[in-house]
Amino acid sequence: MTDEQKIHEAMVRYRQAMIDGDPKSTLADWAEDAVWMRPMEPAIEGLDAIAEAYQTSYFDLFNVKKYDAETQDLVLSGDLAVERSTFCFTVEVKASGEILVWEGKYIIVWRRQQDGSWKVGWAINNPSTLAGYPGPSEE
Repeated sequence: MTDEQKIHEAMVRYRQAMIDGDPKSTLADWAEDAVWMRPMEPAIEGLDAIAEAYQTSYFDLFNVKKYDAETQDLVLSGDLAVERSTFCFTVEVKASGEILVWEGKYIIVWRRQQDGSWKVGWAINNPSTLAGYPGPSEE
């Protein structure tokens, strides 16, 4: 399997884990020292802190119904890869049943591990609109 295929498969697993509501599997391909940079918030550093943020920002509030992503660019250089992609996912608000659709873009810096697998080192996402998006509200 090529490095590009390994990264693609990791993203397929991630999206399916989000749909399944499985926090542990969602972050299975993230490095222990990963950094997640969300809109208008300080960076979240470390897998434990990221897992807590995923739980409170996604899994406690929403059921992910659909998650699509399309890679725009994937550049590999040595043990690093940079992925630029767009996303669209549909969630159901647990408290109200309201359906929300979020679109946006993200960049992930992947790091090759000693076993040849790839893990997320840094991730930044940027929604096209913040309406209903987890995190700070629009003011």
